[in-house]
Amino acid sequence: MRKEKVLETLREMCRELTLEDIKNGIDGFDAASIGKNAGFNRNNTSKELNALNAEKKVIKIRGRPVYFLDRETVEKVLNRQLKDELLEADSTNALIECNSNMEPIGPRYNNVFEKLIGSEGSLKVVIDQAKAAILYPPRGLPTLLIGDTGVGKTTFAEMMLQYAIECGRLPQNAPFTIFNCSEYADNPQLLLSQMFGYIKGAFTGAEKDKPGLVEKTDGGILLLDEIHRLSPEGQEMLFLFLDKGLYRRLGETEAVRKANMLIVGATTEDINSSLLRTFLRRIPMVIKLPSLAERPFSERYRLVKQFFKDEFKRVQVPIKVYKDVIKALLLYECTGNIGQLKGDIQLICARAFLEYKSYGRDFLEVDTHLLPGHVHNGLLNSKTNREEIINLLQLDSSKYQIFSQHCHDDFSFTDNYSVSDELYKEIGAKWNLYMEKGYPHKQVKEIINSQIEEYFTRLLKRCNTRIKDNSTEFYKLVSPRVMKAVEIALDLAKQKLGKEFSDKVKFGLAMHVSTLLERLREGKVSYNSQINKIAIDYPKEFNTAKLIRRILEEELEISIPKEEICFITMFLYAADTNGQNRSNSIGVIVLAHGKSTASSMVDVANDLLGTEHARAIDMPLDKSVEDVLSETVEMAKEIDRG
Repeated sequence: MRKEKVLETLREMCRELTLEDIKNGIDGFDAASIGKNAGFNRNNTSKELNALNAEKKVIKIRGRPVYFLDRETVEKVLNRQLKDELLEADSTNALIECNSNMEPIGPRYNNVFEKLIGSEGSLKVVIDQAKAAILYPPRGLPTLLIGDTGVGKTTFAEMMLQYAIECGRLPQNAPFTIFNCSEYADNPQLLLSQMFGYIKGAFTGAEKDKPGLVEKTDGGILLLDEIHRLSPEGQEMLFLFLDKGLYRRLGETEAVRKANMLIVGATTEDINSSLLRTFLRRIPMVIKLPSLAERPFSERYRLVKQFFKDEFKRVQVPIKVYKDVIKALLLYECTGNIGQLKGDIQLICARAFLEYKSYGRDFLEVDTHLLPGHVHNGLLNSKTNREEIINLLQLDSSKYQIFSQHCHDDFSFTDNYSVSDELYKEIGAKWNLYMEKGYPHKQVKEIINSQIEEYFTRLLKRCNTRIKDNSTEFYKLVSPRVMKAVEIALDLAKQKLGKEFSDKVKFGLAMHVSTLLERLREGKVSYNSQINKIAIDYPKEFNTAKLIRRILEEELEISIPKEEICFITMFLYAADTNGQNRSNSIGVIVLAHGKSTASSMVDVANDLLGTEHARAIDMPLDKSVEDVLSETVEMAKEIDRG
């Protein structure tokens, strides 16, 4: 019936209504806009709205025009039962005032999932599953999160922890630990020591007892990211812990330890993948997070608005966004899901911020000329879902939207994909710096815009690039993340120096960066007093090295000491791109715990670099230190180059 359709339409239009909206004087929707969305003319819509008001189902705000609100929604927002005789008022503030003495409907219990965009829509089922997994006695159900890159698996697991704390299943200080299984996929002994710890003397170099992640996460949630990359040995150890809750540190033979935690796995693999069959038999709760394409436009619209609100918080300048921009963001193909959507909006806002600085505006103005090409292509899809998009955008009748301090926040998850909070400060600082140096206005804009493009190109690549299974043993030595950062850095060096770099150079720099990460984690910093001399002697390489350092910092989200610029400078200068002088290479001996770890590393290095001078000594756990030392001395004599 027409009346039910009008009520349903009004309820949908009021769905995003918040307490802040009401307090800020938003009085509702007039009959014309409600009728347009419902598909009826204004007069018929007005008639039905007045009838619904008489039935105590809608609120009427008197004035010109008359506005209407859904009673059920307003009561939920206010957490108060409104009086039947007080459903008409001159304003929403007057409505609140005359109903102020009414008792609350009930205690406001806000769980962490409540504000999540889609909590009553596409995510309702997965949230219910997560709650069930947390509440199931006695310790909750082991859970597997499945979804594409960028859907928010890691953050969803963190929200499960917060929910468990809120409802008293876990203490306030319950730990949350992330363990990336892909980094240990082919080294079960290392995985065992990392997850379960080891005792003194368990292997050569184990000088003291060390707890593992299981022990450190006792009483919390352990997230096993990329769980499908676990080796069979790793799976066996995990399943034993899942079944019994018992484990031993590496080297223990009699003592049995206990730990109490919820295991959550995360994977990008399809649920029907053969890689997951073993896990599906042992992990009872499987939660598939929907991709952005699988979610309704109404949720994507709320995500878009929330991300613009987030950017306002960063810049503290109102952001004016035109409707065609929002339309493009709703319709373009966003393969990186929520993570990419947020990144694209950040890129757009960064461009708008540059114009704000350039032209001295009072706000950031976001129009279609600022859209990246792949986002702008969304406007070409405007015929697709045209009616739904039109109805959605008509809820905000103006040609643009302003995002400022008056905006209410929703919550969304983005899988750890975020631009640095310092980006806008950096843009502003660079603008001031170039202007002070006397650069032409147009040139400054071009320079900074180019830097913004480079920054976000790298950021989006990082978001969209999955770590693919690699049949070689390459990533035993260097993590894919480090390798990707080095590749980007060397691409820049190639452009700046006009010099090709071989796999040898790429791999060597990646190895150095991996070692650097370890040193930084241990607080070990090297100092180089020759930095000024190197800058003078090798100016081109030095400037390129500074850019490489910046790229590595951005890609790896670390702070690299300026002394590293010296090493990178000399590395670029001395890089042997033609593979000459290999016959004089200094001998290298690699020693590593495990039956074939050192051999595998050396084989990969020699194959990649086309050399033969690296040799390996494997150290199984049952091999004595004396035997290793003797073998090392003999091999050192054999490969000595004087």
